[in-house]
Amino acid sequence: MFQQSIEPTMLRKFAEVCSAKAKTVVGFTAHGPVWRSEAQYDAPLCVKVLVYRSIMGLNFFAKMHDTRADLSCLAWSLFTFQRVWRSFSCATLGICLWLCGLSGGEKFMAQTVSNVNDEGLVVRVDLAWDENEIAEFVSQSDRKITTTWQSPIAENWSGVEELQVEEIWVPAEAEVLALIEERWRSKHWEPWVWNAIDDGAQTFLRGTGPLVRHHRGHWERLASINAILGSSPNGVHRVARDWPATSVRASGDWYAYATTEEGVHCLGYDELIAAGIEPSSVNPSQLRLFGRGGRHLPLDNDEDRPLDVPQQRVVLRGLDDGTFDPGDELCWYASSHETWNWNQEDGWTHEAALWGDTAKWFLRLDAPSSLELTSMELESDWVGEVEEIRTQHLAYGVREDHDVNLIRSGRNWFGSRLSALGANTATWNIPLDHAVQGGTATVRFGAAMRSIGAGSASQLQYQFEDQSVTLTDNLLSPSSLLFARYVGGEMTAAMSQSGIQVLATFSPGTDDSNAWIDYLTYQVPQNLVFTSGQMHINGLPFDADGNAIFGAEYVLGGGVPDEVWNVSDPLEVKQMPISSSNGSTAWQDAVDAEPRRYCAFRWAAALRPKALGPVGNSNVHGLGEVDNVIVTVPGLIEAADSLARMHASRGLRVAVVPQ
Repeated sequence: MFQQSIEPTMLRKFAEVCSAKAKTVVGFTAHGPVWRSEAQYDAPLCVKVLVYRSIMGLNFFAKMHDTRADLSCLAWSLFTFQRVWRSFSCATLGICLWLCGLSGGEKFMAQTVSNVNDEGLVVRVDLAWDENEIAEFVSQSDRKITTTWQSPIAENWSGVEELQVEEIWVPAEAEVLALIEERWRSKHWEPWVWNAIDDGAQTFLRGTGPLVRHHRGHWERLASINAILGSSPNGVHRVARDWPATSVRASGDWYAYATTEEGVHCLGYDELIAAGIEPSSVNPSQLRLFGRGGRHLPLDNDEDRPLDVPQQRVVLRGLDDGTFDPGDELCWYASSHETWNWNQEDGWTHEAALWGDTAKWFLRLDAPSSLELTSMELESDWVGEVEEIRTQHLAYGVREDHDVNLIRSGRNWFGSRLSALGANTATWNIPLDHAVQGGTATVRFGAAMRSIGAGSASQLQYQFEDQSVTLTDNLLSPSSLLFARYVGGEMTAAMSQSGIQVLATFSPGTDDSNAWIDYLTYQVPQNLVFTSGQMHINGLPFDADGNAIFGAEYVLGGGVPDEVWNVSDPLEVKQMPISSSNGSTAWQDAVDAEPRRYCAFRWAAALRPKALGPVGNSNVHGLGEVDNVIVTVPGLIEAADSLARMHASRGLRVAVVPQ
């Protein structure tokens, strides 16, 4: 019997164990998934498939959810069709990982016309959508309105060559336009992509692309696609992974720490004692830090990701004498929990961390010399041309609470509740030193609204500077399958003060009307002036006029930071070579297609992790060949076992790993 434990890198107040779209089930039809059912497993785990009806429009989503998060220890199970193995114990909280390919992604969409003429090496595809179908799809979509269509084909294609593709776009009708504008939508879109997918038994021709786009200042919907596609020897890129035979934490003496903020963190003498470590017994040369930060892993299994908990680049301060004394520190950079992306149409957009609000880090005390320490490196001097001197940047941020799950399912969590009988306002006062006065700032926001009973529609008004947006809810009928309606928008205004001040006011239309705040994001031009603490600086991939450049110099006024780190890649953080003169700090760097992010700080302002104590060993990679891994909590072990037995009865090997 193996004694092992598995510690997740994320903690949360809730315990969602899985969310996967039914599109991933092998064998669905060309017009949409065939899996449209609801099943109740051993309580409290519930699995539902929601067909075009849920608060966030999660059509064809399979949801597994619970309301319990007990944290006692239990054993894990490895299921096959006729046997159960129980082998190791473990503790705390986790999520469900489907190694067989379940993932997020685009929604599958039926269409009015779907003609496929399969001629072997050439396939002709005619697709068309009417206004009602587009409207239904838009009402169930989030920021990007994309879809995926596919059909089985006779030949085994490696790739797809577009011989001829004609897309017909028409202006969005009033109903479609109203649905688009009821919340904030991304104006960035990418063209349709065609590829061949082989599931081992059948080859599918798949197309993925937008159904709605913002083009030349107006919203348009896709009316039809007529494509002539040919077989190509160049297949779509698939991620090839060389899985480790054993996990990083399969052996060794490990302790866990937690962080909740982005920035430079230092673990010192007091943090060792708080975790139950005797500092005099620590050999600094054997210390190794592992962790990934607060960002969730990609939902799509085809996207690249670390195959194990990665080692962090660290700075050792005062440990050259071989002992860990008061004042000595091990320091590293923790990334934000949100994932931020940039494009010229939308500016900065964010994706919340789906599984938690706390990142876990693992400190090994007895690493062998063969496990090399990854010390932080100094970035090479920029030797190219400096095409722009930057004294401003576009700062971003988000305010978002994850306290309430309205339908006790899925990944959508909300914060403050506004109601007819309670508080009816929400305010945001976000300080932002040295914001550019008169500069254009943008705030975006989202909320859920629910109005039932006798009365009128409810309203939720947002105010920012001299701008306001009113979001309206419709009364829900007693027979409605929709629990609440998701709404949102954006406001752009000139900054008149050094901070973001937003007021949301709820006007209930009935005695049973409610609104739940989702998020508020902002992007504001800010002067590069360092005062104290830690300051993050964003470098965009073009100059102030929107032209592509290759090199820039950043000039930071105000106080002088101790160091500036390039934190664009959280796993490859590097120290920037800086120069200081006349009260300014400067550094030069390349400008390429992806934005850069830097952190200027003083060591005295380093954040401190919270000690969680010792953790056991974990060897998930040592499980061998399994199809599914279900990571759950002890309170849900019976439900997880029930789910595992269902999959095992279909010939799959399933491992159940409690936390």
